[in-house]
Amino acid sequence: MVTTMVRQKKLIVLLIVLAIIGITNYYLAINILIPSRISRATLNDFNKAVSVAKASSVKVISGDYSLSWKMVAVYGKVIKVLSRDLVPPRHERFIITDIDTGESNLTVIYNVDYLSRGWLNVQIGDYIVFIGEVLPNAEEIHKVAEGFDFLVLYRPTESLLIEVGFYPPRDTIWVVGIFLFDILLILATILILKKKFISTIYTAL
Repeated sequence: MVTTMVRQKKLIVLLIVLAIIGITNYYLAINILIPSRISRATLNDFNKAVSVAKASSVKVISGDYSLSWKMVAVYGKVIKVLSRDLVPPRHERFIITDIDTGESNLTVIYNVDYLSRGWLNVQIGDYIVFIGEVLPNAEEIHKVAEGFDFLVLYRPTESLLIEVGFYPPRDTIWVVGIFLFDILLILATILILKKKFISTIYTAL
């Protein structure tokens, strides 16, 4: 009887711990993958993102057929906003050009339904850097899954930075913090349950 009660209590505690871990990891995923907006940003913040991604300019990517179906990091400036693809999975479409020369262009096809991250609502003049897949025509690039990829959009007219996905400078702290929290919570739970179990057995005797 005592053993059964102990097992039931241990099960309840484990369920509570699993629920806490689930909630914290859900919040982590939301914090990382859903777009976050950073005010008072500068072009320097955008340039840091370009450096982190080790991104190439549009002129390097555009027209290079050897990059077809490959994942690349690219940065550019929005010069035209195209019509949206409203058939699921929906896409936001826009054209970026080489920031330095303005001579080469790429059409960006951004999947807005992936993890329900929503529309970027890009504007002409926005700066953008991201990791995406070059399509066979070497004139279009598709942005879909995140993983450890990210997208950063800088809007100079509003001093606004929009960040989507795993952005190392900010999100590494979150990932490490949540991971350590989960480990410590599990270890503390094991120690507490072990202590309570031993205590219950001694009491029963």
